[in-house]
Amino acid sequence: MTNECFSSLTLNISNELERQFCLGTRNATDLTSSNMTITGTAVVFFQDEVMLNKFINETETSIQFRLSDPAGNYHDWYLPSVKYTTSTLTVNDAGVLPISFDFTAVYDDTEGSAVVVTRSV
Repeated sequence: MTNECFSSLTLNISNELERQFCLGTRNATDLTSSNMTITGTAVVFFQDEVMLNKFINETETSIQFRLSDPAGNYHDWYLPSVKYTTSTLTVNDAGVLPISFDFTAVYDDTEGSAVVVTRSV
């Protein structure tokens, strides 16, 4: 799991439903779920080479974060198996180096999913 501090995180989830057609019918008779695709972009400020090396070496990692509201309700998101696919380093005059990593979450055998979401009760 990464311990980086994300300045932004974008998550795209596609369930990729497929329509099933039968001969002689105009409309789909059912929907079948196919593979779920999870992609995203994580932006971090360069602190050390850890994430950069994961990208260069194509090392699987994980991403975990919490979304909460003022009442204390939350959803914990866990992507147990993530691969960084592209990276962009932005050099600016401010002295900070934001690095953008595009990623794909893949199915994890241990968790039985590419994403695990836990909701507070």
